[in-house]
Amino acid sequence: MLDGSEYFDCACHSFDHSLRFVLDLDKNVKDDEMSFPTIYTEIALGTYLPWYKRIVLSVKYVFGFEIQHAYNCWEINTESDDPDRMIAMLQKLKDALVAEEEKRVRLYQKNNAEK
Repeated sequence: MLDGSEYFDCACHSFDHSLRFVLDLDKNVKDDEMSFPTIYTEIALGTYLPWYKRIVLSVKYVFGFEIQHAYNCWEINTESDDPDRMIAMLQKLKDALVAEEEKRVRLYQKNNAEK
């Protein structure tokens, strides 16, 4: 079961500049089963250039060469509330992971006590 998704769009509002994070806390498991809370990520990039030109542009970008915005190099400029929304989503994931670890410790102790 998916527990929420957040979209993060660039301040330029281009459709090619967006991130999507999907939170899956895996809540539909029984108490004696392990769950695996996860965040899935989707990145939208414009793909109108051939693959080899995109590789050349990405190498130039990594090494700090000046790239014209017309080539649609991707850099997200976040809105003011985006960091807070991302931190809130990561906090949910952290809480779920901590709870899962505590559950695993309890199950381990229970199984060792029975032996």
